[in-house]
Amino acid sequence: MALHLHDNNGSYAQHGLPFDGTIDWSTIMKKIAGTDYSGATAIEAMNWDYKDLSVNEYLHKAFERVKRLETLKLRFEK
Repeated sequence: MALHLHDNNGSYAQHGLPFDGTIDWSTIMKKIAGTDYSGATAIEAMNWDYKDLSVNEYLHKAFERVKRLETLKLRFEK
């Protein structure tokens, strides 16, 4: 099993970084924490809308977002 997460703005397949679109991540992570899922959390984001960032800046931002998701999930786990 795997969990691949990304954000979007509702108008196209954006595959943005979490917290940059319209997804309510607090609600999503609470729902995930309420399941028996114990695998890794991975983001399935693309850098299409981040052309102003270098590769290193984009990867750093992505890493920080995954840490935020994990913090939310841990807050809601049983």
